[in-house]
Amino acid sequence: MAMCRSAAVLLAAVALLGLQEQVEIDRWIADLVHTDPAARKKAEKSLIKTGEKALPALKMAFESKTPDLATRAKFVASEIERLESEKKFDAQQRPRRLEIVTLQLKDAPLGDALKALGAQVDSTFYSTIDTKQKLTIDAANVPLRKCLDQMEDLLKATIVSKMNWHRVNKGPATRKTRAYVPGATFEFTLEKFPKDGNPDGWSLTIDQSGTATVFVDSIEAVDAQKAPVVVERCGRCSPHFVHLKTEKGAPFTVRLKGRLVWDNPYDFGVPDPAKTHEARVGPFVIKYEFPKVTWTAEEPVPQPLAGRAALIGKLKKQAGAPGPSGAMGMSVVPPLERFANSWCSCSAGPTALPDAKPVLVSGGSHFETTMQSRKPDQFESMKVRFFKAIEEPFETEAVIPAP
Repeated sequence: MAMCRSAAVLLAAVALLGLQEQVEIDRWIADLVHTDPAARKKAEKSLIKTGEKALPALKMAFESKTPDLATRAKFVASEIERLESEKKFDAQQRPRRLEIVTLQLKDAPLGDALKALGAQVDSTFYSTIDTKQKLTIDAANVPLRKCLDQMEDLLKATIVSKMNWHRVNKGPATRKTRAYVPGATFEFTLEKFPKDGNPDGWSLTIDQSGTATVFVDSIEAVDAQKAPVVVERCGRCSPHFVHLKTEKGAPFTVRLKGRLVWDNPYDFGVPDPAKTHEARVGPFVIKYEFPKVTWTAEEPVPQPLAGRAALIGKLKKQAGAPGPSGAMGMSVVPPLERFANSWCSCSAGPTALPDAKPVLVSGGSHFETTMQSRKPDQFESMKVRFFKAIEEPFETEAVIPAP
């Protein structure tokens, strides 16, 4: 009997909460035509934040006898539907953009495994060993590099990865200690650090690769007895170099926490390459004006989330020879090396970590230099590709043995 009363109380509380939420939604809809512009904007933001729950009431407002209310309700509803659609599209594209794969095969040819991986990510796979070699593997929703490492162990082979291609070579792999997260792989190298000839803890090198941009916010470490280890970071070269200030020996368990930023491309066709065209993605209004794209948001966003854009055009057949390319060659940045008598790469010793306060921007712009010698009427079609930046937290750890 007591359980029935508890259930009844819980149902009543849920109903009351729902009623209160509906009252707020109705109030915000009424405020869409408030005489105070700030109140109108606040109501609009509150409804958009509420999401799909606000749609039924907003659609009822479409029939309002107040034309301004109906117009504003339609705009807010369209924004909610757009953002919900983007959310679903982002979730759908996330595995491909972050190279999250599933490979579940039993006694299947290696060629089938490579074909299955190629269908899931934007990469090409080659093999210098017999692709009829059998493979049994069960890897579900794991980072690509983790899956490849499992394949290396099973095949007693080495899989070399460069940008967007991977090659299976003969011979067992030798690799550093790794940690994996969607879109990124971390590799760890541990070395004793002598300063002025005396032991001064350990220098830890962390190399990272992958499709995501990685921001490491904190690095924690414990020794074999689970005792915390003091971690010193440099404002210039951390997280690549880290100082573990302890006299204890390895192994150490190192935990990384931070954020991943990955981008998802959105394509918008331009009806007439000679005319201005606008579209919306996330918080941004994107404006095309040949040969430039600009995007702005009402409220500033952290710089890593500002996105980027490109123009993709198809020339008419009768167009003349292509103009000069504005593409720039890619330079190779050599890896940082530890400076003599220092655990990092700074000659004067480690610097302080910078202020963690993010830099805010209101948008960005892109000028397609490869089109600057063209005219809009030379193009048969044109589209804007906007790369929406998406941030998500990550946490990973690895046990690093003695060198």
